Amino acid sequence: MNKFEKHRFSLLTTNQQRQEFQLIQKIFDDILQPSNQIFSRGGIIELNNFIQFGLFDENQINSQENRDLQQEFKLYWDHNYPHETNLGNGTCKCRNCFGIGHKSLISLQDVVAFQLNEYLNKEFTCENFMIGLDPKLVINMNTNEYNHRKKLSQYASNDCDSIFRIISNMNLVKSINH
Repeated sequence: MNKFEKHRFSLLTTNQQRQEFQLIQKIFDDILQPSNQIFSRGGIIELNNFIQFGLFDENQINSQENRDLQQEFKLYWDHNYPHETNLGNGTCKCRNCFGIGHKSLISLQDVVAFQLNEYLNKEFTCENFMIGLDPKLVINMNTNEYNHRKKLSQYASNDCDSIFRIISNMNLVKSINH
C-alpha cells in the first residue's frame, strides 16, 4: 500500500468510526427518551462516568422514569413475602428467614436464585471490563485473550438477560398493544 492509499484508508476508517459513533449516539438518544422507563440495577447514575464520552448527557440519564431494580425487588419481596410465623414446615420466604434480611440491597445472584430458581455465575464480578471486549479493537490478540473477552461478554450478557427476566417475571412492564 502506497502513502496515498494509507492516507485514504485512514480517512475512510476515521469517517467510518465517526458514522458508527453517531449511530451509537442515536441508539442512546432513542433509548434515553424521557417517555421511556429505564430499569437499572443500582441506579442509572452509574452512567455518569460515561458522560465524558459524549454518547449521552446528564439530562438524559436523570429522568424521573428511571427505576432501580434493586429497590423495586426489595419492595416486591417485602410486599409478597411477609414473615409468616405459623408455617410449621419452615418455608417462610421473608427476607429474614431467607437469610438476607440484614442487607439493604439484594444481590442479583440472590434475586435470580429466589425469583427464577436459577444459579447466576458471578465469578467475573471483579474482572476488568475496561480492556476492550470487542476482539476487533485489539491488534494481535492471542487465543487466551480472545477467550477471556468472550467469557466476559457472556457474563455481562447473562446479567442483562437475568435483569430482563426478573422485570418480566415481576410484571413491572405493562405490554403495549398497538
